[in-house]
Amino acid sequence: MIWKSHTVWILAGLVVGAVIGAIWPEVGISLQPLATIFIRLMLMLVAPLIFSALVVALAGGGPLRSAGSVAWQTMGFAIIFTAVMLGFGLFLGDWIQPGAGISLGEGAKAAVAVVSEPIWLRFVPFSVIDAMARNNIIQIVVFSLMFGLAVNLAGNKGTPVLNFCRSLLEVMFKLTNLAMYAAPIGVAGAMAAVVGEHGLSVGESFVRLVAATYFGLGVMVLLVIPGLLWLARVPIRSFLVAVREPFLIAFSTTTSNAAWPIALKNLTEMGLPRTIASFALFTGSFNLAGSAIFIGVAGAFLLQATNTDVSDGGLMAIFITLYIAGKSVFGPRGSLLALVAALGSSGMDPSMTAAGFALLVGIDPLLDMPRTGANILGIMTTACVVSRWQGVKKIGDS
Repeated sequence: MIWKSHTVWILAGLVVGAVIGAIWPEVGISLQPLATIFIRLMLMLVAPLIFSALVVALAGGGPLRSAGSVAWQTMGFAIIFTAVMLGFGLFLGDWIQPGAGISLGEGAKAAVAVVSEPIWLRFVPFSVIDAMARNNIIQIVVFSLMFGLAVNLAGNKGTPVLNFCRSLLEVMFKLTNLAMYAAPIGVAGAMAAVVGEHGLSVGESFVRLVAATYFGLGVMVLLVIPGLLWLARVPIRSFLVAVREPFLIAFSTTTSNAAWPIALKNLTEMGLPRTIASFALFTGSFNLAGSAIFIGVAGAFLLQATNTDVSDGGLMAIFITLYIAGKSVFGPRGSLLALVAALGSSGMDPSMTAAGFALLVGIDPLLDMPRTGANILGIMTTACVVSRWQGVKKIGDS
C-alpha cells in the first residue's frame, strides 16, 4: 500500500508544513520545536552508528590494505568532486551576476566572529566522550578508525569486541527504523517554521542569487550525478529508491547529519559493503558538493555587491581560500561562515564581509534546503562510485 511508505508520509509532511506556514505564519514558526526534536532524535544515533559501523568495517571487513584503498579513493573522489562544483559555482556567479545592482555600504554594523583552528588540529579529540557528546564527526571518525585498527591487530582477543560492535550496529539500524516514524512530524515542523518566517518567495533583489544557486544544484543533481552513476554502471532506479528518504530529510531539516542513519541503512540494503558506505557517509564533511556550489555563487555575489575587482590570479587565490575554508568550518550556517572567513582572509574589508553575511543570512534557509539535499546525494553517489572501483559487482538491480 502506498500509504505504508515513509516517503509518502514525509512528502505529506512537507506539503502540510508549507501550507501551515503560508496561511498561519505565527503557528508555523511555533512548530519549530517539532523539527528540533526530530533532528536531535536522529543526531543522537550518529555517534554510535559511526563508531560501530567503522569498527566493524575496519576490523571485520577484510584486509587492512583494502580499507586503506577505500579511504584514499573516497577522499580523492570527494576532493576532486567538490573542487569542480566550487569552480562551477564561481562560474555561474560570474555569468549570471547575482550581485549586480546591489551596493553594500561602508557603515555596516553587523559583526561576524569566525573561530576556526587549522583543519589538522580538528582531527584529534581531547576525549572520545567529549567528541561524541558534541557530535564532532571528524573526531569520532578518527577515534573509530584507530579503535577498529587496534581490534584488527588484536586478532582473536579482539573478536568479542568486534562481535559487540556488530550487535550494536544491528541495534542501531533497528533504532533508526523506529526514529523514522517521527520523520513526517519533524519535517512538517521544519517546513512550517521556514515558510512562516520567510514566506514562499524572496525579495526581487535576490532572485538572481536564488536562480543561480538552484540552477547549479539542478545541473549537479540532474546531469552530473546521473552521469557519474552511468559511468560507474550503477542502476539509476535503485539509487533513486535508496536516496529518496535521506534526501527529503536532509532537504527539509537542512541537516545532512540527520539523514546519515537512514542513508547508511539504505546503501547497505542496496548492496554496498558497509566498509565503503560507512566511510563515504561519515567523512561526508569533506564531500559537501551542494554547499560548494552555493559558496561559489555566493562568493561571486558578494564580490559583485561590494564592487570588488579581482584579477585572474586573485580569483584563483579566492578559489583556493574558499575551498580550504569550506573544509574547515562546519555546523549551523557553516557555508556562510566559510564564505565570510575566506573573503575576509582574501583581503576584503571586514565591514563588507560582515554586511555580506547580514545580507545573506536572512534568505539562507531557502538556499540551505536544496544544497543540503544535494550534499547527501553527492555523498551517496561517492559511496556507489567507490564501490564499483572496489570491484563490487552487485549494486541494486545490476
